[in-house]
Amino acid sequence: MDFMDFLSKFFGGPKNKQEPSAEEYERMKELYARANSFLRSTCNEESFNSNSWKELDEKTCVRDLKKLHEQHYAKYKSWIFFEVSSKDDFMYRALALGKAGNKEYAKAIEYCSKGLSINPTSIYLLYLRGRTYGDLGDFNKGIADLSKAIKLQPKMADSYIERGFIYQKMKNITKARSDYEKAREIEPNIVLPQGWQSVLMGSPLK
Repeated sequence: MDFMDFLSKFFGGPKNKQEPSAEEYERMKELYARANSFLRSTCNEESFNSNSWKELDEKTCVRDLKKLHEQHYAKYKSWIFFEVSSKDDFMYRALALGKAGNKEYAKAIEYCSKGLSINPTSIYLLYLRGRTYGDLGDFNKGIADLSKAIKLQPKMADSYIERGFIYQKMKNITKARSDYEKAREIEPNIVLPQGWQSVLMGSPLK
């Protein structure tokens, strides 16, 4: 069983490992969107204790994750599948995202840290842990993780957004503005956090 089979078990969808037809490609895009939704809202420890996950072949799982990122990043701008090094690397990304989405921030940080012990240069895990530290009000740790993620991958606009949002919370308007402007430079249509108008216009936040 490979990763596409694992996702198909949850959602249905294509299992063809060859170059997809136009119709199959559209189904794969839908599968990807549903997979992201699954990861954000319902991914939990039970999913990764299942026989379906345990039966996944390591090599083909990593290969399929790379293929998903290459085929769909342009549409969904998601970095969760970027440079996954192993099944466990991906598992901790998914679990951390699920916990963060449920506002279980301490558990999300725990999973991020476990993932980073496997893949210390994972920009996604650094981004997610930094964002979560920001949610908890641990701003210095958040900035440190996000700055490292930016150094490793300067074209990830989300890292600038989250670091800028932490600076905004800290009332450091100059640095917040700089990060928001950089994010907009990378992705002109990216959604900025609440209060961004005041930051970019240069007026102080209340």
